[in-house]
Amino acid sequence: LRINQTEESTKKTVRSSKTSFDDRDTYNKLEQVVDRMFEKCFDHREHKQALGIAVETRRLDIMERAILTSDNTEDMLQYAFRIIVKLVESARFRNQALSQLVHIYLRLPHPNYIHLCQCLVFLDDPKNVADIIEKLLKQSEDSTVIAYQLAFDLYENTTQQFLQRVVSFLSKSNLYQKLFNINSESATPVATEATESETMEVEESKEPISSSCATNDLSSDEKIVRSRYEHINTILSGEKVIELHLQFLIRNNNADLKVLDKIKADVRHSITHNATVIANGLMHYGTTSDQFLRENLDWLGRAVNWAKFTATATVGVIHRGHEKEALKLMSAYLPKDSGGTGGGSMYTEGGGLLALGLIHANHGGAKMTEYLLQQCKDATSE
Repeated sequence: LRINQTEESTKKTVRSSKTSFDDRDTYNKLEQVVDRMFEKCFDHREHKQALGIAVETRRLDIMERAILTSDNTEDMLQYAFRIIVKLVESARFRNQALSQLVHIYLRLPHPNYIHLCQCLVFLDDPKNVADIIEKLLKQSEDSTVIAYQLAFDLYENTTQQFLQRVVSFLSKSNLYQKLFNINSESATPVATEATESETMEVEESKEPISSSCATNDLSSDEKIVRSRYEHINTILSGEKVIELHLQFLIRNNNADLKVLDKIKADVRHSITHNATVIANGLMHYGTTSDQFLRENLDWLGRAVNWAKFTATATVGVIHRGHEKEALKLMSAYLPKDSGGTGGGSMYTEGGGLLALGLIHANHGGAKMTEYLLQQCKDATSE
């Protein structure tokens, strides 16, 4: 009976946020039932149950009490984050609840900045994320390590637009401008929305973060912080992540070419031929090892039309992240006006452009995006 009363009260409490009750006495009695259930939960140290009911009834005050009076505040914060993100359907209330979690984190003597920034990402708040990163960079080496881990997590789990806005806010800070000798008039404009123009501005804002800037007037501590800024920029821009991924995949490439040779020897149909080429691309993803392709050029020459398109595109899969020499690497397969020596069939050229896009996937930058768009506009065949 008590459970049914709680469920009924929960439903009516949610409805009361949209409509007004005619019978206020009934509402007050149901509210008292829920309040008694809260007290029972707290008396029996069932804080997670109290938190769950608080979220269902949209009682942020009880949610905060359940978190702060629990034996493990950090665990409760994580539990609250999970149920808010997964179970709360109202975007408005979800943002209110996440904002409440942010306030609780900031009041803790030693907040978990990784989990705090998870809330800020859901709230689409790059400014506070940038402020936290800057705060950590100015502290001890241990705090700097947390900032680096935070940057890695942001790159892996957020959009390019969000990252660009974080970088933009970092570059607008007074400390940053002092360390890199940037005038406030020439600093990158603050990004408030992820638009195309802002993307171009942020791409340009990455240039000032360079060791070529004057450091003679900086103290030893300021030089350390400046170096940390440079490292954090390489992480947020994706350069360090891509470099580490390449090193790991190249070092741990254990693909067995004998398996491919065996399959190749038994190929009798074009479908199997195409499947073998795709298998080679997947087996050597990101390893830059195109040995199988180079050793079987005549065999690959059997591919026609869309099979040729796919075979060329697999080069991009193999060289994923190998951006520095991408144009040189793909020059034989790109359209003639790109300055390459190639200029084969339209299927080869199309596959070459797709390969170039795969190499720069999620990290192309304005120049490569513009190049690919221009090639698509100038294409003479469909």
